[in-house]
Amino acid sequence: MPQGVGWIKDRAQEVDPDAQTVTTESGTCVSYDHLVVCPGIQLDWAAVPGMAESLDTAAVSSNYRYDLAPKTWQLISKMRSGTAVFTMPSGPIKCGGAPQKIAYLAADYWRRQGVLDAIRVVLVLPTPGMFGVKVFLR
Repeated sequence: MPQGVGWIKDRAQEVDPDAQTVTTESGTCVSYDHLVVCPGIQLDWAAVPGMAESLDTAAVSSNYRYDLAPKTWQLISKMRSGTAVFTMPSGPIKCGGAPQKIAYLAADYWRRQGVLDAIRVVLVLPTPGMFGVKVFLR
């Protein structure tokens, strides 16, 4: 931790912006001048049947595990034909654009390699539109 920073190992239970306080789960009340909220999101690979096991196979990867990012690149760089499926989980995720970004980057890489015409790119979204902002829903 940087010098002068205190680390409170507890969960935020309530934020009172008028009083400029955060109350933790254990009841500690912390006042602030400026508040940066960074809610953590726990990955739960077991929530989707077969997901955790699939990550150990040669054909499945995820950019939500830092140790699998090189595997993702390996799968993309070696692919010359077939179907590539990119999925976006429902609910809040660490970076909402990440599932789309890797699909776009992969498609661009395959285009530059001259193999995109031989690859079917599928992006599975949990929502009716790609973006949650109405102007982009059309």
